[in-house]
Amino acid sequence: MATFAPLKIDAVIFDVDALLQDDGEPRPGAVDLVQGLVDRKIPLAAVTSGTQATFDARLGRHPDLRYSMSAVVTADDEAENLYVKAAQRLGVDAPACLACDATQPGLEAAQSAGCLLCALASGLEGLR
Repeated sequence: MATFAPLKIDAVIFDVDALLQDDGEPRPGAVDLVQGLVDRKIPLAAVTSGTQATFDARLGRHPDLRYSMSAVVTADDEAENLYVKAAQRLGVDAPACLACDATQPGLEAAQSAGCLLCALASGLEGLR
C-alpha cells in the first residue's frame, strides 16, 4: 500500500471560472468548499483575466464567495502572473498555494508560478 506525506498548503487561489459555472451560478460544492476553508482559517484569493468590474459583476451576486476572498487580482492589476501576484497579496509564497482553475491558460500560469494544481476537467486538455 502506498503512503503519502501530508501537504502543507498556506493558501488557496481560485480562478473565478473554478467557482462559477457558465450560467453564473456557483459550481456544485463551491460554496461549501469555500466556507470550509474559511472555517479552517486558510487564506483565499481569487484571480481572473477579466477586469475588476467584470469580477464584481460576476461574484457580486454571490457575497458568500466574494467576501471570503482576502485578495483579488484582475487584468486591471497588469500582473505578469496573476497567481504570483495573488500569493504576494496573501503574504505567502506561490509554491505554498493550491491553485484551482478551469482553463488551460490559467492552469499553465498557476504551474509557472509553482503552485500545486487543482484542475477542473475542462482545463486539462493539453496541459503537460
